[in-house]
Amino acid sequence: MAENNARSPRLLVTLTALFAALCGLYLLIGGVWLVAIGGSWYYPIAGLVMLVVAGLLWRSKRAALWLYAALLLATMIWGVWEVGFDFWALTPRSDILVFFGIWLILPFVWHRLVVPSSGAVAALVVALLISGGILTWAGFNDPQEINGTLRADATPAATSSSIADEDWPAYGRNQEGQRYSPLKQITADNVHQLKEAWVFRTGDLKQPNDPGEITNEVTPIKVGDTLYLCTAHQRLFALDAASGKEKWHFDPQLKTDSSFQHVTCRGVSYHEAKADTASPEVIADCPRRIILPVNDGRLFAVNAETGKLCETFANKGVLNLQTNMPDTTPGLYEPTSPPIITDKTIVIAGSVTDNFSTRETSGVIRGFDVNSGKLMWAFDPGRKIRTRFQPMSTLLPLTRRTPGRLPPMMRNWIWSICRWA
Repeated sequence: MAENNARSPRLLVTLTALFAALCGLYLLIGGVWLVAIGGSWYYPIAGLVMLVVAGLLWRSKRAALWLYAALLLATMIWGVWEVGFDFWALTPRSDILVFFGIWLILPFVWHRLVVPSSGAVAALVVALLISGGILTWAGFNDPQEINGTLRADATPAATSSSIADEDWPAYGRNQEGQRYSPLKQITADNVHQLKEAWVFRTGDLKQPNDPGEITNEVTPIKVGDTLYLCTAHQRLFALDAASGKEKWHFDPQLKTDSSFQHVTCRGVSYHEAKADTASPEVIADCPRRIILPVNDGRLFAVNAETGKLCETFANKGVLNLQTNMPDTTPGLYEPTSPPIITDKTIVIAGSVTDNFSTRETSGVIRGFDVNSGKLMWAFDPGRKIRTRFQPMSTLLPLTRRTPGRLPPMMRNWIWSICRWA
């Protein structure tokens, strides 16, 4: 019995030391690779210190707590020096260290050391309190926060909706993303009586070269008697809304490979040209068009009636969204959601591959002329906020490693701003 009691405390210290050793190896190996590509020296140094801490824990030395307290404080100082008091940037630099430090000061852990030391524990407690204080301060003082003011007297009157009750011409029915239908025929009392009207099979299945993540997330849109939807590989279908029969389909010939983060299409956008914003040539070519984003960084304008490309848009109906991107490898930048459409502008962004490189491409949000495909403006988070008109050439090249946008956007028609859904 005495032998079993002796083994249990030793096992706890041993497991704690092994965890510290694994963390140290991870930081050391990954840190060396990071330094090789121009990254911070902190990680390999922290990895070596963690290995020493692991060795001291293995030998049940109280010096492990002193050294770990020093590592934790040094990490917080380095983190603040590198990213300032930015909570979301500080957290991944310190979270595991803080939690492991809390584990080390638990009585049933540090009491297992051969020479328990209240001084060493106190030092680690102080380091944890300082770290917690820094993280708490950062959480309530976001340096990224921008406070603005809105003048209520400058608010223009909202315009009434021109959407037919039975239509759903945008991802959220309207560009505001309200997702509200005025139809009243289906109610909570009769919804259980609904029956299947028709089924349409796209035939779009996972291909051998596709990545592991391929999803069918489309929200179809309906304009008049036609339903428009896209498949995972961005094949565009126009269906008779009443019968489900295919009117036409368009295939952008997306070529995927396993390096793509995902393959998906959440929807398409609709635009109807107007005489006051479009030329006679545009109206004759494509009076009604479907805007189709494709995962390899292309944007198509397709005639909503015929399924043919709109010749007056960009390069014969195809806009290359990779133009001026810092990295044009297909799949690194993926527009997966339908863009916002105004009378004059297509507002589009896309996702960038997560956790792949330290030199990711740009997550820029851009506005293109809805009729011609010409670039009108770009919001690059890596640049200073524009306070006056600047030529587009001054915005190039686009900044690497800026955040991408996965979900659909919505437009506030009163203030003419876009936001994420």
